[in-house]
Amino acid sequence: MLKLELLCRGIRIGKGVNMEGCRRILRTRGGLGSGLEIILPEGLWVNAPVHEGFVGSSPYGLIEDGGLYIARDGDRLAKARIPKNPEFYERETSDGIKMNSIGIAQGGYLAFYLGPRCGYWNSGLNCRFCSSGLNVGKTEIENKTLEQVLEVAEAALNE
Repeated sequence: MLKLELLCRGIRIGKGVNMEGCRRILRTRGGLGSGLEIILPEGLWVNAPVHEGFVGSSPYGLIEDGGLYIARDGDRLAKARIPKNPEFYERETSDGIKMNSIGIAQGGYLAFYLGPRCGYWNSGLNCRFCSSGLNVGKTEIENKTLEQVLEVAEAALNE
């Protein structure tokens, strides 16, 4: 239930929460928000929105209190972990492209957006839940070569 609540209502990052070295918030694909990757108890992953307007009224917050916790209206609910930023994000492919503009870590997997940006984004008729048009050509390159994808996948797997 907590995973769904965080996914739908988002989370506010509390003052004093040290995010250094944590996985950066990057726009993600296929309708997932520009969220914070959080690992809940029992290894359950959630991508919780943090930048969307509705998050300001969310009762959920990430707090630091002798560890990281998810809190609701200030009361601790569950321990939380934030995964580290993948090292391959800082590397470039052999042809000089930032690896995180080819593929990104999402939860416990590596995601690649293959193909052109959805044509509905060009006409303004895009689905309201989809964020692909906010990514392709902006935070990631639109045309990826097989060599680039394989190079990023190998770097991620080696890490």
